[in-house]
Amino acid sequence: MSSILCSPKLLFLVGNLIVFVLIGESKYFASGSSFSGDVFYDEYIDGSRNLRNSWTLEMKKEKKMKHFEENVKMTCLLSVSERVGEEIREVKKQKNGLEGEHELILPTEELKKRADDFIARINRQRRLEARSLN
Repeated sequence: MSSILCSPKLLFLVGNLIVFVLIGESKYFASGSSFSGDVFYDEYIDGSRNLRNSWTLEMKKEKKMKHFEENVKMTCLLSVSERVGEEIREVKKQKNGLEGEHELILPTEELKKRADDFIARINRQRRLEARSLN
């Protein structure tokens, strides 16, 4: 009996049987569940999607902010041009109001004062708009 257990043919058969069993089990478990590498790959894909989505949201926010800033600038420019137009109309009214004089001559100091006042109003409005943006 001990000669049968120690025979090379039996050892060969037992060794091959063990190999087949191990290969069969590995294929069975591999088809039933994903490899651990697949789990890491799925996590990587999810992370990259999240990064891509956050980047896309950031780009959308930047575009909206640029659009908003452009609208504010255009509004500011329009309001400045409207104010300049009002100043011109005011000067024309004053000119028309002076019927006795042929020309409208403003003293240099008054003209400088008006220009400084106008610039100060525009700068004040810009600061207010900048604060409202922040």
